[in-house]
Amino acid sequence: MADVYAEEFARGIDQAASTQCTARKDDPLVIGYFIGNEPPWGDRESEVVDMLLAGPDTATKAKLKEFLTQGDTRRDGSNSSLPHSRNTSISPAPPSANTIRTT
Repeated sequence: MADVYAEEFARGIDQAASTQCTARKDDPLVIGYFIGNEPPWGDRESEVVDMLLAGPDTATKAKLKEFLTQGDTRRDGSNSSLPHSRNTSISPAPPSANTIRTT
């Protein structure tokens, strides 16, 4: 599983985007690049949480642990237990991981 909070992840994304997108950066027929960023887990979020927590120490695991110490962060204010709530999410990856540079 990709460690999206690791610094080398953002560098790798930038390099891959540059390699794949630079050739088309001035193409008037290209209106954007789209990826499937967050597939649904279908009420199985706790499985991925368990997998991450049981895995090796990574930047993503550290960020998950930090998130879980915050308690229930649902916007609707209901009292559900983490990580089994459907409406919980880990903060997005750093902005550089979502930025495509085509210079």
